[in-house]
Amino acid sequence: IESGGWLLVQFAPAVSPSERLALLADFGAIADSYVPHNAWLARVPAGAVESLTREAGVTWVGRFHPAFKLSPLLGAPLPGQALVSSSAPDPWRLDLRLAGDADVNALRTKLESLGVRVTDANVPVMRVEANDTAAVVLLAALDEVLFIGETVEARTLNNSSRGICQGGTPGVESVHGKGVRGATQTVAVRDTGIDTRHCCFDGGGKIVDNR
Repeated sequence: IESGGWLLVQFAPAVSPSERLALLADFGAIADSYVPHNAWLARVPAGAVESLTREAGVTWVGRFHPAFKLSPLLGAPLPGQALVSSSAPDPWRLDLRLAGDADVNALRTKLESLGVRVTDANVPVMRVEANDTAAVVLLAALDEVLFIGETVEARTLNNSSRGICQGGTPGVESVHGKGVRGATQTVAVRDTGIDTRHCCFDGGGKIVDNR
């Protein structure tokens, strides 16, 4: 780990979240994300590793091994299967979570040299297709890649609930059929919070009060 790069830095429980981030910044490290328990994934300069390790609030510093980047579900839909299954899909359709400072154009060139096809070049998630498990292992070794999971295409899973709740049968919306659609009604909910950007609530006037 003396050469720096992406490392896992664990702190004493007494060190507050803000103090952890400030401490990393003091050593020139770039914090990426929290890792249980009491640790951060951070890019640490080579010259700062030894001093950071000796810091009183730091309990452990270790390498962010490429194997940590592979989703446990990658090629292994059933519990107990290998991390990368021998019956791999052809091709692998993968989502790569990138480091925030990744150069997308340079990474695309690098991936093409590895035989990996980029289907959607974005930050923080780039979508690619890899021909075999060997290519997946090479992807995990890239410094710009922080996590690899299989691409999951969005599909509707709960589009029949209205009919089931209203009439006991999908598509039979008996309550809506009687003209009852919630207009002019105010509903009170006691909960821990609300996502005001959610499609159910982001329309004008939908939220009367939120505290």
